[in-house]
Amino acid sequence: MAENISNKMKGQKRFTFNQFLKNLYQILSQRRELVLFILLTVVSAVLQVYFAMRTWGMIHSDEIFQSLEIAHNLVFGYANIPPEFQAYHHYSPYYAQCRSHLFPLIFSIPMYLGKIFGWSYWRVTIPLIRFFLGINGALLTPSTYLLVKQFTCGKTRYAFASAFLITFSPLLMFLSFRSLTNIFFIPWIFFLVTLYWKDVNKLKEIKNVKEISEGFSFQALNIYLRISLYTLLIGLILYIRMDLIIPLFAILVFRFPFRKIKVLISHVSGLILALVLGGVVDFHYYGKFLVSPINWFKFNILEGKSTIFGEEPFSFYFAQIVNYLPILLIVCYCIFFLLVLISSNLWRYKKEGEVRWDRVRILSSYLLSSFIIIIFFSLLKHKEIRFVYSGYIFLHIVIAITFVLTLESIIPKINSFISRLFTKRERSLSTNTRRFLSLFYFTFFLTIIIVSTAISTYQAMQIVDWKEADVISKGLAFVGQSEDSTGVIVIIRSFLGDYYCYLHKNISIIAFRHLGTYDSIYTFALYTKEISYHYNYVIVPYYQIEKTPEIISILEENAYVSVQEMNGQGYIYKYIPSEIEP
Repeated sequence: MAENISNKMKGQKRFTFNQFLKNLYQILSQRRELVLFILLTVVSAVLQVYFAMRTWGMIHSDEIFQSLEIAHNLVFGYANIPPEFQAYHHYSPYYAQCRSHLFPLIFSIPMYLGKIFGWSYWRVTIPLIRFFLGINGALLTPSTYLLVKQFTCGKTRYAFASAFLITFSPLLMFLSFRSLTNIFFIPWIFFLVTLYWKDVNKLKEIKNVKEISEGFSFQALNIYLRISLYTLLIGLILYIRMDLIIPLFAILVFRFPFRKIKVLISHVSGLILALVLGGVVDFHYYGKFLVSPINWFKFNILEGKSTIFGEEPFSFYFAQIVNYLPILLIVCYCIFFLLVLISSNLWRYKKEGEVRWDRVRILSSYLLSSFIIIIFFSLLKHKEIRFVYSGYIFLHIVIAITFVLTLESIIPKINSFISRLFTKRERSLSTNTRRFLSLFYFTFFLTIIIVSTAISTYQAMQIVDWKEADVISKGLAFVGQSEDSTGVIVIIRSFLGDYYCYLHKNISIIAFRHLGTYDSIYTFALYTKEISYHYNYVIVPYYQIEKTPEIISILEENAYVSVQEMNGQGYIYKYIPSEIEP
C-alpha cells in the first residue's frame, strides 16, 4: 500500500515537472521576440562582465583620471588630481575647473559603501566597480535594439540585426565597458531618446482622438513632465561631457518636433534644471559658482588648447575605416545599396506616381548620423577614437539594416521564412513542424552566437590592446597591500599615469615616462640610489625591460630584488639591502 502511494506521488511530481516544461516552452514559443531580446542581452552581459573583470588597466588616461581617481579623492581624501579638476593651472585659467564632479560621484558610491561596511578594497570594491562597468557596457545591446525598433516603427528584424552586430563587433567589444564619458553614457542616451520618441508619439495619439479638446488632460501633462525629466537627465550627461551634444543632435535631427511649443518648453525647463544642479555640484566642490562645461569649451574650442594632447589630419577617422579592408568594403556596399534603393524608388515613382520611402529614410538617417559625427570631429585638430564612438555605432546599424534589406530585396523566400518565425502565421503548420522550426531556429541562433563570440574576440584582440596597463594597476594594488611600502616608482608609457585608485595607500608615487634615452636612464639610476629608502618598491613592465634591459642591472646594483612576477607582464622589485653582498 505504501509503495503504491509512493509511486503515485513520484508520478505526480514527474507530471508536474513535465507540465512546467511544457508551459515554459509554450510561453517561450509565443514570445520569441522577448526571448531573443533577453538572450542577446544576457550574452552581451556575460561578454562585457567577463572582459571587465579580467582587466585592471586602461586604454586611455581619462579612463582613470576623469572617474576613479577623483572618486577615490572624494571618498578617501587623497589622489592624483589632474589639471581639469584643480583650482588653478598656469597653462590656461580654463584648463582648471573644466570638469564636473558629477561623473566621479557615480563611482564614489561603491567606494563609499565599501568604506562604511569594511569591504576589502581590492577584492570587493574594485571588482564591484569593474562588474558595474561591464553591466553598463552590456546595456549598449538592448538600448540599440530599442532605439532602432522605435525609429523604424517596430521593425524587429532591423533592431535584432543591429543589436547582434553591436554585441559582437570587434571594434566595440573591448571599448563598451570602459569608464570613458564618451562611451559610458551612450547606452543611456539611447534609452532616453527611445523613451522620448515614445512619449512624443503618444502626444500625437492624444491629439488625434481630441482628448485635449474635452478639457484638461492629465495624460498629456504626465507626458510633458516625463519629457522634462528625460531632458534633465540628458542635460546632466551633457553637463558632464559637453561634446556628447553632437551624437545627440545626430540622433534627433531627423525626428525632432520643432513645431511643438509645449514640448520645447518642457525641454527648456529640463535643461535649466540640469544647469542649476550641475552648478550646485560645482559650487560645492570648487567653492565658487561656475559652469565647468563653459571652461571646457573655452579651453578646447575657443583657445584650441586641446592640441597639447596631439594633432591628427582631417582624414584620421576615415583612415581608421580604410585600414580595415573588410569594413571599408562593407561600408562601400552600404552606400552603393542606398543609391540603388533611391534610384529604384525614383523609377517606381516615375512609373506609378506613388512610392514609400521608409527604407530609404531609415538607412539614410543612420548613415547621415554617422557621417555628421565623424565629419564634425574630423574638423577638430585633436582626435581620439572615443570621440566618434557613437558614429561607429551608427555605422554598425547601417551595415545591419543594409544586410536585412538585402535579404528582403534579393531573397524574399528567406525573408518570408524569417517573418513566419517572428509572427503567429505558422499556426497553419502542424505542431511537430512548429516545434522543429523553433528548435532549428534557436539552435541556429545559438550556433551563430558561439561562432561570432570566438571570431570577434580574436579579431578584437588584434585591434585593441585591452590589457595595456594591467601590469601597472595590479602592481600598485600589490604595493598598496604591502604593509612595509613607503613609496613606489612606476615605469610607464607616456600616455599612462600614476593613480591612487588602485594603490589605495597614501604614499608617494614617482612615474618615469619615456624611459629610453641615456639621460632618463641616468636620472632613474640616481633616483634608485638616493631615495631607495623612501621608495622601496619599483614596478617594471616587460615592455620596458625589452626596450631598456640595463634597468635590471641598475635596480640590482642599488639593492632592489624581484619579489613578484605579474602573470608574465612585468616584475615588482623591492629595496632589500640586507640581501646584497658587500
